[in-house]
Amino acid sequence: MGALHLARGEYDSGGQVALTLELLAPELKPGLEEFRAAQNDQEKRFAAILLILRMPGLRPYVSAGLGRTTPIDKVDSFQDNWWCPLGGSENLKSPNLFLANDTLPVSLRAIYPDGKVPFPEFLAEPQRSVARDEWLKLSSIGTAPNFIAEQVITWSKQTPSDTRVAEALYLTVEATRWGCVNRETSELSKQAFQILHHQYPSSPWAGKAEHSIGGLHHAPGSAQAGAFAGRPWLAGRTPQGPRRQLHHGRSLRSQDRHESYK
Repeated sequence: MGALHLARGEYDSGGQVALTLELLAPELKPGLEEFRAAQNDQEKRFAAILLILRMPGLRPYVSAGLGRTTPIDKVDSFQDNWWCPLGGSENLKSPNLFLANDTLPVSLRAIYPDGKVPFPEFLAEPQRSVARDEWLKLSSIGTAPNFIAEQVITWSKQTPSDTRVAEALYLTVEATRWGCVNRETSELSKQAFQILHHQYPSSPWAGKAEHSIGGLHHAPGSAQAGAFAGRPWLAGRTPQGPRRQLHHGRSLRSQDRHESYK
């Protein structure tokens, strides 16, 4: 939650938990130090976004049940990364693991037949009001890949000389592969990919993006095939050149796709 406070520009709220975050998750320390070294609010915001990108296990809530078992700084191959829309979404193309775990089990429905769990009695009304306001703010953010991509694309246009931008753009494209996506994600993914290759063609991050795309061709229905969910414009792109590929049961000509990302 603290990292998301920082990314939203709520630096006082986020700063209060920064030291606690470092103690609980030492992997966050380099990113938080980078945040503290930023010279202005815009740099702080980008540092926070980059921290979130580097840590796919960061999310603004505590997972129910077993939770995410993949290390916080590693991508989960079943797309349990970052967060989905907290309020749900009709156009979601990925499994919403948050809402899936938000359903009351049968045993608790005997106690809460309407499916609604009230606030604990020890929370006073002012605290409940704060919780409601915070939930509304979080619900307005939407799915993580889109929120992240918008911030990174804006920063890449404002500060193209920032040496971290190429990494951020690559990680943004990866987030659209392994995060929770919807109909808007594809265009944002395409923009990030184009900026990466047009502004930083010799960057190793551009090369990694090409390598990543080259490994996306998997059987429909496999966990890897889900990587296309937010990036249908990449379905036929390969470093080897034009060839036909099967994607979700239909044939695609990469040559036809080739012009769409230039």
